[in-house]
Amino acid sequence: MLALHERMGWGIGKVRIGIECTVTLFGFLLGGPVSVGTLVTALAIGPLIKQFIPLWERMMAKPYGKEAVPNLAE
Repeated sequence: MLALHERMGWGIGKVRIGIECTVTLFGFLLGGPVSVGTLVTALAIGPLIKQFIPLWERMMAKPYGKEAVPNLAE
Protein backbone atom coordinates (compact mmCIF):
# COMPACT_ATOMS: atom_id res chain seq x y z
CA MET A 1 0.00 0.00 0.00
CA LEU A 2 1.36 3.40 -0.95
CA ALA A 3 1.75 6.16 1.58
CA LEU A 4 -0.63 9.11 1.31
CA HIS A 5 1.93 11.48 -0.18
CA GLU A 6 2.80 8.90 -2.85
CA ARG A 7 -0.85 8.34 -3.76
CA MET A 8 -1.22 12.08 -4.25
CA GLY A 9 1.83 12.15 -6.52
CA TRP A 10 3.86 14.44 -4.28
CA GLY A 11 7.24 13.12 -3.14
CA ILE A 12 8.05 13.84 0.49
CA GLY A 13 11.50 15.11 -0.47
CA LYS A 14 10.06 17.74 -2.80
CA VAL A 15 7.38 18.76 -0.32
CA ARG A 16 9.93 19.21 2.47
CA ILE A 17 12.19 21.28 0.19
CA GLY A 18 9.21 23.50 -0.58
CA ILE A 19 8.34 23.90 3.09
CA GLU A 20 11.91 24.64 4.15
CA CYS A 21 12.49 27.16 1.34
CA THR A 22 9.21 28.92 2.16
CA VAL A 23 10.13 29.17 5.84
CA THR A 24 13.61 30.40 4.91
CA LEU A 25 12.12 33.07 2.66
CA PHE A 26 9.73 34.26 5.38
CA GLY A 27 12.59 34.34 7.87
CA PHE A 28 14.64 36.44 5.47
CA LEU A 29 11.73 38.81 4.83
CA LEU A 30 11.31 39.25 8.59
CA GLY A 31 14.96 40.26 8.88
CA GLY A 32 16.50 36.99 9.99
CA PRO A 33 19.99 35.91 8.96
CA VAL A 34 20.19 33.65 5.90
CA SER A 35 23.56 32.24 4.91
CA VAL A 36 24.97 29.34 2.93
CA GLY A 37 24.34 26.96 5.82
CA THR A 38 20.69 27.94 5.96
CA LEU A 39 20.26 27.32 2.23
CA VAL A 40 22.10 23.98 2.35
CA THR A 41 19.90 22.85 5.24
CA ALA A 42 16.72 23.97 3.45
CA LEU A 43 17.68 22.02 0.32
CA ALA A 44 19.11 18.92 2.03
CA ILE A 45 16.54 18.14 4.74
CA GLY A 46 13.87 16.84 2.32
CA PRO A 47 16.06 14.25 0.54
CA LEU A 48 17.54 13.14 3.88
CA ILE A 49 14.10 12.57 5.38
CA LYS A 50 13.06 10.66 2.26
CA GLN A 51 16.07 8.36 2.62
CA PHE A 52 15.51 7.68 6.33
CA ILE A 53 11.75 6.98 6.29
CA PRO A 54 12.16 3.28 5.27
CA LEU A 55 14.75 2.78 8.01
CA TRP A 56 12.47 4.25 10.69
CA GLU A 57 9.49 2.23 9.43
CA ARG A 58 11.50 -0.99 9.80
CA MET A 59 12.83 0.03 13.22
CA MET A 60 9.40 0.98 14.56
CA ALA A 61 7.62 -2.10 13.19
CA LYS A 62 9.19 -4.40 15.80
CA PRO A 63 8.36 -2.45 18.99
CA TYR A 64 4.75 -2.06 17.91
CA GLY A 65 4.31 -5.63 16.68
CA LYS A 66 3.58 -4.71 13.09
CA GLU A 67 4.87 -6.28 9.94
CA ALA A 68 7.82 -4.58 8.33
CA VAL A 69 6.67 -2.12 5.70
CA PRO A 70 8.13 -2.76 2.24
CA ASN A 71 10.69 -0.24 1.06
CA LEU A 72 8.63 2.31 -0.89
CA ALA A 73 11.54 4.62 -1.67
CA GLU A 74 12.89 2.32 -4.39
